[in-house]
This record gives sequence, C-alpha cells and structure tokens, in this order.
Amino acid sequence: MLANGDKAKIGSITAGYEHFHDWKRLAESDPGVVDMETLLKGVYSKKNFMDIFENFIIYDNSAVRQIKTLAKNHQYLGVNQVITALHDPQRAKGKLGVFWHTQGAGKSYSMVFFTAKVHHKIGGNYTFLICTDRDDLDTQIYKTFADCGVADNDKATVPLYYDSRGETLGVATNDINERIAEKLEQIEIDDIDVKERLERELKRDYHIITAEKRLNQIARDFVGHYTTSWETGKAMLVCIDKLTCVRMYALIKQYWTQKEEDIEASWKMAAGEEKEYLSDFQEHYEKIIAEYNKEKDRHNIETTFEALLKFVQALDEEENRAMREGMDEETLAIYDLLLKPDLTQKEIQKIKKVAKGLLAKLKDKLKHLYKWQDKEPTRDEAKVFIRDFLWDEKTGLPVDFYTQNDVERKSADVFYHVYRAYPTVPSPYYAAAG
Repeated sequence: MLANGDKAKIGSITAGYEHFHDWKRLAESDPGVVDMETLLKGVYSKKNFMDIFENFIIYDNSAVRQIKTLAKNHQYLGVNQVITALHDPQRAKGKLGVFWHTQGAGKSYSMVFFTAKVHHKIGGNYTFLICTDRDDLDTQIYKTFADCGVADNDKATVPLYYDSRGETLGVATNDINERIAEKLEQIEIDDIDVKERLERELKRDYHIITAEKRLNQIARDFVGHYTTSWETGKAMLVCIDKLTCVRMYALIKQYWTQKEEDIEASWKMAAGEEKEYLSDFQEHYEKIIAEYNKEKDRHNIETTFEALLKFVQALDEEENRAMREGMDEETLAIYDLLLKPDLTQKEIQKIKKVAKGLLAKLKDKLKHLYKWQDKEPTRDEAKVFIRDFLWDEKTGLPVDFYTQNDVERKSADVFYHVYRAYPTVPSPYYAAAG
C-alpha cells in the first residue's frame, strides 16, 4: 500500500506505480471515494484480507518474467457478488447476474479469479464455458488461463486439458486425440522425423498433452483398469515421445504400488477389523466360561449368568437399536450423522425418513458412477448430491431446526462416511459385518 495519510493506492510489491490502483468502495452500491480510510477498511479487515490473500492473487507467466497480480476493487467486489449469488438456494437457475467491464478493465483476470475461487471454495463438478466473438479472443483467454496456471492446476477450464479417455469418461471434451492419430498416420506415410513433425503440427497442444496432471490421470486410469481386468488381456501404452514414456513409466509404477497398498488395506478393513471385533467378544466369552468352570457353586453360577447376560446385551445392542429405530445398520449410521440434540419427536421421525431416502437415492447414484472414489469430478458429484438432498425443503433436513451451516456440516459428515464405507454398492463392509 502506498499512502500519504489521506489518499492511498494498493498493488503488488513488484509492480510499477502505474499498476497501483484505488480502492474506492466497500460495496458495489457505495459511492466511489478515493481515500486511505476506504482502502484500509476494504482490504485490511481480517475477513477481506484473508479472502484477497487466498483467492485474489495470481501469478501470470505470459511475460518474460512472472508477474504477481492483485485483484482490483471492482474485480474483488464483482467476483464475490457472483459467488454470493451462486450460494443462494433461492436464485433462479442459471441466473447469477451481469458482471460488467469496460475495455481494459481486466475481464480475463476476473474470469480467472471467479472460476478458481468456485473450484477452491465451493467444489462441485462445475464446468465453465467461455464464449467470445473473435478467434483472437479465444486465443487470448486460453493463454490467460494457461499462463496463470488455472488450466492445468485448478480444473477451472475442463476443455483445455486431458480430454477423451475412452469409456472411463464416456465423452470427449475436444479433438486432441483424433488430431494426434491423424498426424501420426501422416508421419508413417511421409516417413519424416516424428518428434519434429509433432512439435510443428501440434505445437499449441503439446504442453497440454504432456502436462503433469494429465499424465497423472492417465496413469491412475491405467492402473485402475488393469488391476481389475488383468486376467483377460494385456496392456499396451503408446507415448508421444521417449521423455513422456519415461515419465509415464515412473507414474504407473508409483500408482501401481499405491493400488497394491489400497487393496491390501481394503481387505484388512473388510475382514480383519470385523474378525478383531468378534475376537474381542470371543475372548470375553471364554474368560466368563473359564471363571464359571473354576468353582460351580451357586454364587459363581449366578455371577456367570449375570456376566453372560451383559455380554449378550453388549453384542446385540447396536442390532437391537437398529430394530427399535425401524432401520437397518446402514441407515442407522446415516441417521446418527444427521441427528442433533433437542429435536422434537416429530423432527426425529423426519430425520429417519431423510436418512432412508438419502441412502436409497445415494446408493442408486453411486452404482452408476464408475470408480467414483478415484476421480475428483465424481467425488464432487457425490458431495453436491448429498448437499442438495439435505438442503431441499421436500427431501432434506427440517428448515426450522437446521441452519445452512448445519446442513453444510452434516453433508460433509455423510460424505466422509460414504467415502469410507461405499467404494462399491453394495458396501463390502456392511456385507462383511452381516
């Protein structure tokens, strides 16, 4: 911040003075006032400062050197107004408002700030479609997202990287794979240097094709597929060049080791924990019988039967509770996560209905999400489904007893439980317990 005690401007520490700007408003409806007090209130309150630090600073690599860019006042207010509209459950679908810019006001940066903040703070499987009226603007906005690291790191612009992966995605987002195949076919016919031809013909796409995040995703898909389908076929991976081939080998080896560890952990969780749980009861039971066999007098017999009674009660407590509540163990787990203190009997019955409905709908949805735990879009789809179900006035939690924060917290609790217990449907863990 540059200030003289009356007026003030703000900008990046590495920026020239011409790039420092005023902070005129605390809200969009305020009249513009250029003074130090407005800037201090608008930027240095704890909430605003952390928001700017977390969501409104980007690093642009389009120039010779990296440029640190801080959002301007109108960008900060405009983006946050759109975010507020996105959070509003009463808004009309698809209508977030108009964020108007004059020429040179930083429209591209505003798009970067908005898309990055949505994915960072809200989550969900959002896809952003950016439309322009000129080819040069297509290139410009693409380069802005790529040079700011958003296209490769934040999934804010899905079509810019890792497109079709066959049946795993089910739909291609652009034609990169087709164009690669076409160029490779031409290379085989023309018999020229492969690397030189690909670099020339696919120069714009080469860094997308070989981006670290894209290669990571391909390696995960490769390992995920062949750890379940290896009995019926062989695997072949064709890379665009030798360097990419070496990178892919290292990534596949890494994810293969992780997959082995995950499978082993799943087996232990599905079988070992239940076995350990039952072993504790077995040891307790044997100890009771051993005490009984020491001396069969009346007092010892009565003590033994009292201990056995408590043992059976402990063994059946959760099952009996599920029966009393009119739910199976799976539904009871969801019910316990949704419950909160001081509810009326009417609201408790409502929560039971919500738990049953949510579990049934969620299990039906997860059945159709292929390896849903492995990919961020499908994980986010499950999160959003849970949150929307619990927020809905017809299907969700009682609005008079659950605040928006309650719904967000309960949604997160249910998601983490589902993530652990339902790698597939039906759940292998409840099946093992049964």
